[in-house]
Amino acid sequence: MALPIGLQLYTIRDCLSKDYEGSLKQVARIGYEYVEWAGMYGRSAAQARQVVDKLGLKSCNTHLGLEAFTTQLDQTIADAQVLGFKFITCPWLDSKYHNPEGFKHVAKTLTEAGRKAADHGLYVCYHNHSFEFNKLADGSIGMDILFGESDPKYVGSELDLYWVWHGGQFPSDWMKKLAGRVPLLHIKDMARRPDRRMIEVGNGILDMADYVKLAPECKAEFLLVEQDTGWVDNDPLKSIAISYQNLKKMNGGKGKPRAEKSRSAGQ
Repeated sequence: MALPIGLQLYTIRDCLSKDYEGSLKQVARIGYEYVEWAGMYGRSAAQARQVVDKLGLKSCNTHLGLEAFTTQLDQTIADAQVLGFKFITCPWLDSKYHNPEGFKHVAKTLTEAGRKAADHGLYVCYHNHSFEFNKLADGSIGMDILFGESDPKYVGSELDLYWVWHGGQFPSDWMKKLAGRVPLLHIKDMARRPDRRMIEVGNGILDMADYVKLAPECKAEFLLVEQDTGWVDNDPLKSIAISYQNLKKMNGGKGKPRAEKSRSAGQ
């Protein structure tokens, strides 16, 4: 089953700062159906909605700091209703939370926010990097605490496959472990060692075709391209076009699944 393909707009942040509507028009021309927000570039939710509607794009999610889930939650919910997306995601944690008690605090905070957001048809998610897989003083890891201590009814995962691998884990393992509460997948590929930089989807070492095939079984709803850096000719619009074409082929069921590589292979 093919899933909708979207773009995390942080990927083209410099383009948006220079030419907001023109850059979004390019996103639509490439073929992306959905966009995932990371700031509004000085525009209100209503103004942003006018632009995406005009271009035939839809919104699926937004990235917001932890404070948006506490003191700014009412405004966050209001903006979500205007833009028409149903997911709100915390994408980063300050280092003060990188300990067992900190992760527990975040799990509780997101659950409380998720309970309130659910009354408005919204679902709260957490987006990982690789620090969540580091062993803590008590031997635990942050990912286990975040998803063990939070209520699955109200808190899910936007699983970033690049960062899972970067953290020394198998993405497929975490997709299965969080099945049913991983509605959003960040499809991000990795170049070989020594730099392991971000690279266009399908051009790196991750078994993207396998993950895309597994996604519907894990109840994922969206495949979201993100590439923070390392664009072709330093042009993110070129990179997102390559990623879209490669991902579209995978999403159509083409390509033969293969066994997952060793964590040390090709890195």
